[in-house]
Amino acid sequence: MGIFMRSLSTLFVLLLLLLATAVASTDHALRTASAVMFAELRAFRVATAVTLAAVVFALKIAKILIK
Repeated sequence: MGIFMRSLSTLFVLLLLLLATAVASTDHALRTASAVMFAELRAFRVATAVTLAAVVFALKIAKILIK
């Protein structure tokens, strides 16, 4: 059962990292298409916050699943 939980938590972390990559690429598209500097900075801050929240959430779930 322990190996299954580790595999499941690893898969979950990888899926969240994939989500973070998608957010980062969306942020890049917004930054290159945007003409307003403040909109670019706001989008970057939101993408960074979402990515950080996803990583923290993944680590918490992985910690719960490994126990």
